[in-house]
Amino acid sequence: MMGVLIITDRDRERIAALVAAARAHPVPWEALAPAAMMSDTPTLTLDEVAAKAPPGWKRPTSRGLTLGSYGVAFSFEVQPIGLLRHLSVSCKAPGKLPTPIVVERIAREFGFFDCDARRTWIEEYAPGRHAINVVELAEPAAGAAVAH
Repeated sequence: MMGVLIITDRDRERIAALVAAARAHPVPWEALAPAAMMSDTPTLTLDEVAAKAPPGWKRPTSRGLTLGSYGVAFSFEVQPIGLLRHLSVSCKAPGKLPTPIVVERIAREFGFFDCDARRTWIEEYAPGRHAINVVELAEPAAGAAVAH
């Protein structure tokens, strides 16, 4: 089954509202730091998170919506380098991942622009369910050195 992505003007309004709400309530570093990690594999699994996160840690929630046959979650995160955009794109169909062109198209709608400054990875967000995650620096922290 192929995915479907059609972004209408109404979808753009929903995206703008989601981005504004996320910007008004960024995820604080304190909520992220306990489980901030790099995966040793191409996919960050639930088992890796459970093994490295402190007991009782809960993943911060993101605001989400559906675009065609794709689930999208979005947040702003405060990290030591500054404020980051964080996008997660998944397929409705279990065991499937969105194609890079779909992720790119959705990322642009959410304000991502610099392909070279992004970090992308696959993450298991529920048993057997995976998403492509993308982060990009939106605003550097005061005094942070940012490489170009």
